[in-house]
Parts: sequence; C-alpha cells; structure tokens
Amino acid sequence: MDLIRSEQDSATGGIIRVMKATPFSPNPETLFIQMKISVEEMQTNSLNAMYFYVGENFSTTNNSFPSNALMFGRFSIHFQGSTFVLRDLETQTTSKAIPVTTPITLTWVLNNSDNEQAYKLTKSASAEHSVKPKTYDLWIDDEAVKLQIPAYPGSSFYSHTKLSNFEMRFRNGVGKIRIYGLLITDAQESLAPDSFATATIYPNPASPQFIHLKADNIDPTSFQLRDSFGRSIGVDVKMESGNMANVYPKQFVSSGIYILSYYQDNRHRHVRVMVD
Repeated sequence: MDLIRSEQDSATGGIIRVMKATPFSPNPETLFIQMKISVEEMQTNSLNAMYFYVGENFSTTNNSFPSNALMFGRFSIHFQGSTFVLRDLETQTTSKAIPVTTPITLTWVLNNSDNEQAYKLTKSASAEHSVKPKTYDLWIDDEAVKLQIPAYPGSSFYSHTKLSNFEMRFRNGVGKIRIYGLLITDAQESLAPDSFATATIYPNPASPQFIHLKADNIDPTSFQLRDSFGRSIGVDVKMESGNMANVYPKQFVSSGIYILSYYQDNRHRHVRVMVD
C-alpha cells in the first residue's frame, strides 16, 4: 500500500490517514505492531511528516488530531531530504538516518498491563526482550530507537482500553510512504512459534476466476472474500492438498484490491489480494 500526499491543503491539511477506529476485540493489554515500510519520495524537509499513534476513542468523522488525553503513545517520521528518521515524541529521541527508498522493519511494543511483558522481534530470534508496565519500546530492524518509553503523554489518564485504536497519518510531509506489510497482535503472540505464519497468493495479481492460496493448517470452511468497500463476495473452495486452496468467487470480480480472510491454526488471518 502506498500513502501518497501531493499537497498540503490549508483548510484540512490534505488528510491522508489509515485508522483502526473500531476497538480491538477482545480489549488488549499489550500490542505488538510491526510493519515493513519505506519513504519512497519527499518534496521538502518536514518535521513530523507523518504521525503514528495508539489510544482510544479515535473519531472517523472528526479529522482533528486526537488530544493527548486519548493517547497511550505516539511517534513521528521526519523527512530530511535524502533520508528520514523516526522520533519518539515523548522523549524526543531520534533514530539513525535511513536513506530514501530503503525498506525497514518498524516494531512498536506497547504495554498497558500491570506486568512486565516478554516479546521477540521475530519468531526465529533467540533473544527475548521485555517491556515494562505503562511503557512502550520502539525498534528499527533489530536496533532499538528507545526502550521503556513512558506512556500517557501530557494530561493523558489511565484507561484499560487505552490500546483500542491505531492510526497513522500525514501531518506536515508531502511525498510517498510505502507499506509492504502490517502485523498487529498482542505482545504474547510474538513468542508463539506460529505467530508470523505466512500465506502465499500466486499468481498475484490473481485472475478474476480464482485465487490460489498456499498456507499451512488452513480451515477450508472459513474463507471469506471482501472488496475494498467491505462488501462480502461468496466463494467456493477446492483444496488441492493440505496446504493449497483454490478460492473461486461466485460472482464476477473486477480489477482491484480484495481482502481474503480464513482461519489458520485457529487464528483469524487476512491477506490482501490484487485482482488483475
């Protein structure tokens, strides 16, 4: 997914944002947010070019930035001409400079519980880390930007639902940010061997006639297909073997982006499919 902002409107700021406004269910006490991203283009140097934040009661209709009272934690990306950096807004800590078009894995681990929480950056990592209560850790690849960052900025108050919503949006930057993949789960899941279980769609883009998916331990009765507006499309599923499925839409699907959902190892999974 590319987030592209071509101009900054004086009235609205040229709102470009991605939001998980419906509260996570069940309510999480920890969050493990990991995404592979790159800054592909930037027009000018910009402080706080893009914001990332987690909190509660974010509005889908009010384009104003959520107040500190709704926040658990936040950080931003700065555009610096040929490089970009991450900056934690609570401690003003800045990461190393990353060249434009260089993909990085950004990991953000947030703990709203009363107990220290262990986690791993990848399922194959031998090292375990831990995040203390009411703090968060921020990483680029396997290098920490800052650990044990105090949560609840400014006048923010404690709430057991403070990890309900997630949003990222352009603030001052004009350019293009590319998101290759996004994982949101609880920190405990990062310790599970199959928490990063992968699926392969091929070919991708897929044809309008069928979608071929390869993934281990999938439930063939669980497949659902939705278009970019959230509308459900009926499907028939034919298993070729224990880990390969052909998914046939029951109606014509036009070119575009679709979300294919299914259960794998008793966990609900989602994968983006492009239809040619």
